[in-house]
Amino acid sequence: MRRDLTKSDLIPVIGKTFIDKQMRFEKIKNLGEFFLQFIDKKYNKYVLYAHNLANFDKIFVLESLVYLTNEHNIKLEPIMRNNKLIKLRLHYFISNNKYHIDFHDSYQLLNSSLDNLSKTFLKDNPELHKMNNKEILNLLLS
Repeated sequence: MRRDLTKSDLIPVIGKTFIDKQMRFEKIKNLGEFFLQFIDKKYNKYVLYAHNLANFDKIFVLESLVYLTNEHNIKLEPIMRNNKLIKLRLHYFISNNKYHIDFHDSYQLLNSSLDNLSKTFLKDNPELHKMNNKEILNLLLS
């Protein structure tokens, strides 16, 4: 499982060959394992954001979470508005106690593409141009 979020790892959307489909399944499984680390009572009521969850990103999030529901005691509750997924609540059970995590669409809060948001952010913070990805992540998470 990839834990270094500073490295790019593209997930293929459509696979035409058996190898492509197998690679896609592995990516979905790995993303599911990433989400599995949040299935813990200490993350109860946490909110995770996926940019453009209502459209493109829901494919990856849903496929990976559906993969988890088959092996773990997890239930998914989609919340829709105007036929778009705006929130996905993931219910999980530990020792007969019910917990949940919500996935929200950050595009609903930041109504712009990630490309435009990053350009604006970098324009407003020119010192970030001199930093590498790890330094930027550390700064943003501090």
